[in-house]
Amino acid sequence: LLEKIKEEYSWGEDSEDWWPQLAWDTLTTDIRATCPSNTLTDTLNSSPYLDVYRLYIEHRPSSLLSNSMVGGGTDQIWDTFHGWDTEALFDFKYFLDKKYNATADHDVVLKTQLRSLVQQFVHDHIRDWSTSKSMFIRNQEPWFQYLADEPQKDFCTFLVQQRF
Repeated sequence: LLEKIKEEYSWGEDSEDWWPQLAWDTLTTDIRATCPSNTLTDTLNSSPYLDVYRLYIEHRPSSLLSNSMVGGGTDQIWDTFHGWDTEALFDFKYFLDKKYNATADHDVVLKTQLRSLVQQFVHDHIRDWSTSKSMFIRNQEPWFQYLADEPQKDFCTFLVQQRF
């Protein structure tokens, strides 16, 4: 069990982008949110009356915003977190009210991407996205990427088999 989890969450261990909390946060997010959401999505998509789409956001806040959130230190970088997409979609109002700088180009790109995506989705103008494809929004090119089915299906199945 430990080896399989370590294999899944030790990516980039030699990189400055990896730290133990990131591995822990990713594991607990998969157990509590990603895998149950994928199961729910599959269940809902089995209905002839519903279409449910998967969107993964792997877009970290800029270091400027991260550093201002933790008191100005330079060694802390926040990873994507729950609610980050909503903050971007609604112009970082929470952070701006707290006098955090959420206007770095990196953060504005996410806001622009999400607003455009929502507008396209509402007007049914998103090409190539379907209930059988997952969309990823990332920090780097390509900003948008589609992957077939659910990318973590095998690992989610493993977690369920282990009774997580």
